Amino acid sequence: MPWANNGKVKIYYETSGLGPDLLLVHANPFDHRLWMYQVSKFSTSYRTTSMDLRGYGHSDKPGGDFTLRDMSDDVFSVCKTAGITKTIVMGISVGGIIARQLYVDHGDLVRALILVGTGSYSNPNSKQFADKNIERYGNEGVLTYYPVHLKSLLSEQFVKSDLGKYLISQFLKIAPNLNVQTIMQIYQAIKEWKDPVGSQDFTVPTLVIAGEFDNALNGSIEMSEKIPGSRHIQVAGAGHGCCLEQPAFFNHVVEEFLDIVKSSN
Repeated sequence: MPWANNGKVKIYYETSGLGPDLLLVHANPFDHRLWMYQVSKFSTSYRTTSMDLRGYGHSDKPGGDFTLRDMSDDVFSVCKTAGITKTIVMGISVGGIIARQLYVDHGDLVRALILVGTGSYSNPNSKQFADKNIERYGNEGVLTYYPVHLKSLLSEQFVKSDLGKYLISQFLKIAPNLNVQTIMQIYQAIKEWKDPVGSQDFTVPTLVIAGEFDNALNGSIEMSEKIPGSRHIQVAGAGHGCCLEQPAFFNHVVEEFLDIVKSSN
């Protein structure tokens, strides 16, 4: 298994395909498998790299305090280990936050941004959302709240479908291995993060995507309006996990954007 090290924290990652680099950063409370359809599609033309964020999958699940910048450094350590020097970064939810932090800290690394299901996290509603998850994970534990949390992020239609039931069951298999303190700290780190959008010029090509039923939809529209030249796409019939719920449409939109990025360089 390939690993990167950020100090004492080991981060698991996978690479597939050859070509320009496409870095994929997943959402809470999933793991690198959230990108299964994107890896299958884009590894024919790109070298795709997906990872398990700290707290998930095969990566370490440290206790104690850490910040979103620490998580961004985790991702940067994957880039260094995998030999990534210039990449398009696609992040969903907290992965989109990390993508923005990575751009602020390592602008020369980032060729373009695809920000999915993520908006401004400086508003009270976002902080309340984080507080709710901290409270419920703390009171109910992983085994009870994780399935509820996971399903709440997906459209009702997808959750009820045979495919949705199967894919959800695969993610639920990781629940016994999760550390509730690590998950709670990720949400605490989100609460404390200072959003660079609005205070920092984003000069790379940027695509913003959100599902029709995603709670982050309005925030993603607001964020897109603050990023010069960015384009916002809404995925009909999808929730927070739109890349998993509507992969054909999602991949088509991303492919169009990647072609634009490729032709501009």
